[in-house]
Amino acid sequence: MKLTLFFLCCVSAVYCATFVELVDPDNSEVCVSSNPDVGIMKYNETKLLKGKCVEATCSPGYIIYLGCGKVLVDSPCVLAPVDLSKPYPQCCPKTLCPID
Repeated sequence: MKLTLFFLCCVSAVYCATFVELVDPDNSEVCVSSNPDVGIMKYNETKLLKGKCVEATCSPGYIIYLGCGKVLVDSPCVLAPVDLSKPYPQCCPKTLCPID
């Protein structure tokens, strides 16, 4: 399982920011997060974090958080702001470039 988690983090890091919170692996039905915005989740449940472009998913022994990664843009392109009216990953900032 550790190898799978490592691989998942490496692949995810290309497209997003990834954070893993370890939770009690002996709890057979839920993840109990130390983050009050997440709270208690059932296995395979996904929650969007209020006020953030982040989703949390409960798996046995850990919660994986996925959010927008850092994006660098060169002029004349600009980075559109995060759109919290949309769920992750549609809420992530987009690169906007003028059409020549």
